[in-house]
Amino acid sequence: MKSLCCHGEKGLLSKILETLIKTPPNASIRFWLSRAIEGFLRGRASFGDQLFLVKRGLLEHLVDHIGSSEIKPKEILQSSFDLLGELMKFNPIAFKIFNSVIDDKKFEKFTHILTSNVVDSNMLIRCLILSQERFVEEMPFGGVSTGVCRLGTLINDWEQRMYLLNKLINSITVNTLTQENVSCLNTTLVFLMIAFKQGHLPSYLKAFVKEERIQKNPGFIMKNLRHLLEFWKNHYLKRGKDCSALEQSSCISFDQWKKVVDILLQDDITSTSSVLYYLPPVSQSFRHC
Repeated sequence: MKSLCCHGEKGLLSKILETLIKTPPNASIRFWLSRAIEGFLRGRASFGDQLFLVKRGLLEHLVDHIGSSEIKPKEILQSSFDLLGELMKFNPIAFKIFNSVIDDKKFEKFTHILTSNVVDSNMLIRCLILSQERFVEEMPFGGVSTGVCRLGTLINDWEQRMYLLNKLINSITVNTLTQENVSCLNTTLVFLMIAFKQGHLPSYLKAFVKEERIQKNPGFIMKNLRHLLEFWKNHYLKRGKDCSALEQSSCISFDQWKKVVDILLQDDITSTSSVLYYLPPVSQSFRHC
């Protein structure tokens, strides 16, 4: 049975992949081709499905496409980042192969594009933090981690991690949320859920306050975060299908998502895990008006 694997005529997936690789960087059809492959992988994609595509050049192609000099429409850049995230998620071999297809110069350009376009790249960022957590849990004694991949530097360094998290939160407000950027809120929550699990949630919230002080704008991050969390709770508690999609893509139960949101939104101003604890007194009193 094994000898028959990948023999015979090319299937639809192989044909879509070949077309994508041959398609010009700016062609609008790239968006639809990328979305088709991402749809195949989305959720609990199998290790074999990912490697099938990686070994046929998709990972290298996406890295080259994202880092290329051509000016790409926003939706095309986002679709490439999204697909790369699904292709690499929870797959240690894909992380190792990423290293082999990118040199220092290309990596510097790639990360500049990633950090300069967090709305477009946030699904890849989410892939990194989720994969790191999975690798640490499953292989705690010297196994593979994102630390062996260049991309690991984006989340394993505390300052870099908080830089990304601040950019994610500040890229959206309740008034600017759309179907395209609401994923930034969910990626932010993944960071905060893992921080809560590790007992580090207060450290993250304190880091937000530190950034507010640097920007000389007390409360601007925490007030925005609280408003976003309130939106999240009102939105997702009414949408069972969206809740299932969150669970499937992150492998984190929706109960855990809701638990951390409730902790962050609690009205106990003595709890260091509550956003309210860190808001300026004027904002706290306004909340209870």
